[in-house]
Amino acid sequence: MGIAESISVEQRRGFVWVVLPEAITVDNYRMIESKIVGRLSGAADKVVLDFGKTENVYSSGIGLIVRLKQQVVDAGGSLSLVNVSKKLRDLFEGMRLDKVLDIYATDVEFEISQEDAWSDTMSSGAEGFSFEAEVRDGVYRLSLAGSMDALHDLSGVSEFKPTGSVSCYVLDLGGLVVMDTYGSQLFLEVVQRIGKQGGKCVTYGANEMIRELLKLLSIERFVSHFDTEKEALASIKS
Repeated sequence: MGIAESISVEQRRGFVWVVLPEAITVDNYRMIESKIVGRLSGAADKVVLDFGKTENVYSSGIGLIVRLKQQVVDAGGSLSLVNVSKKLRDLFEGMRLDKVLDIYATDVEFEISQEDAWSDTMSSGAEGFSFEAEVRDGVYRLSLAGSMDALHDLSGVSEFKPTGSVSCYVLDLGGLVVMDTYGSQLFLEVVQRIGKQGGKCVTYGANEMIRELLKLLSIERFVSHFDTEKEALASIKS
């Protein structure tokens, strides 16, 4: 297997997840860097470098990691290293890179750190939650904003009942910051209630994290999502 084939770059739960090869050397670091950078959006990418297969990192590889860290952070994103062996952790610590890099011995340890950050975000309650619904120009427009989670009052969503007199429903998710499994279940119930009334439902504006959650829970089977309100309206009225 060539070096190019031994590198995997994919979207995984909102992260750009990179599985690195056995070694990062002067012979392959440019190709590795090019492949990673080519998959970045340049806008707050969350990058994970998976060292599960990597046994050796030479000076050229260190330079690659430092440059990538700077590029991602400058664009408002983050860079994490997971499945890093003790040998490589000792190397990074000896160069004091552990002071500037987020390094995790396992991917499980990394995932726990993300769950802690998620919990801190939700428990702060700073965002609140709002739900608005109105019929305008023959379209039922629903707007969901803030933190759609078990810590907030979601009764407006759970009690919403579609009407048979309106067939088009457009859901604005642009103001949603987070959504937990409780919130996503209520969201699915609303979409299904609309469908049972014979309504057509589209959404727009959701951030990447929420779209990944909707995809993970297969909710996107029931509703089409668009980037903008204009695209959503054009689709539902066609």
